[in-house]
Amino acid sequence: MRHAKRTDENHAEVRDGLRAQGYEVYDFSAVGGGVADLAVKISTTMSVWLEVKRDKKEKLTDKEVIFKMLWFDCYRVVTSVDEAVAAIEQTKIKFKEL
Repeated sequence: MRHAKRTDENHAEVRDGLRAQGYEVYDFSAVGGGVADLAVKISTTMSVWLEVKRDKKEKLTDKEVIFKMLWFDCYRVVTSVDEAVAAIEQTKIKFKEL
């Protein structure tokens, strides 16, 4: 029997804070298997994956590391709404340059 994945206590704050600012956010936290917690649509063809952690000291699991390796250009670890917004904006800039 599979149990529901536990989310970090700041997960809802980050997700809801981004939505309140108008971002289109998809919550993948229940998927597990290393998949990042949130996907945020930044254009019609691009999203950024956000892994929400309680603090910067918290390490990624082995499965999260593998997922990060697959999506490194559009994957960020965040601990707050402000960090999430900054990560989204940095990703937008990076992909405009390509």
